[in-house]
Amino acid sequence: MDLQGKFEKGAKSKTYQRIDADFKVNIFVGYNEDGCMSMVITENGIGVKKWGNYEEELHDDYRINYMREHLRSLSRAIKAGFPVIGYFPWSIMDTSELRSGGYTLMFGLVQIRYETLERVPRDSWYFYQKVIDESRVD
Repeated sequence: MDLQGKFEKGAKSKTYQRIDADFKVNIFVGYNEDGCMSMVITENGIGVKKWGNYEEELHDDYRINYMREHLRSLSRAIKAGFPVIGYFPWSIMDTSELRSGGYTLMFGLVQIRYETLERVPRDSWYFYQKVIDESRVD
């Protein structure tokens, strides 16, 4: 499959970024021993500033909408012949991001309550679980 005109090669790795606004993610391209190309979508997600209310932060419709639209675009790309073999959301759990000031943004499908280290699945966790179980996006 020719990526010319569809993707731009990353500077130091086989990383490509989709140019059109429909599907903006990092894509890692690899080749098997027969020279066949495959793609893995990595770190596709959204970070939002914490509100300070654990219960309200569990209801992350914005993340579900983001993931749904990206997964729909991914489905269209696969149907169009792109050899995608994997997709990884960013991130399973909230993480510390040095560039954004530590733990100030919520990235995870699972909330971490840092005072107790309890992990609580957000609504997006259950959405993604359903996508996996049904092998389709609603």
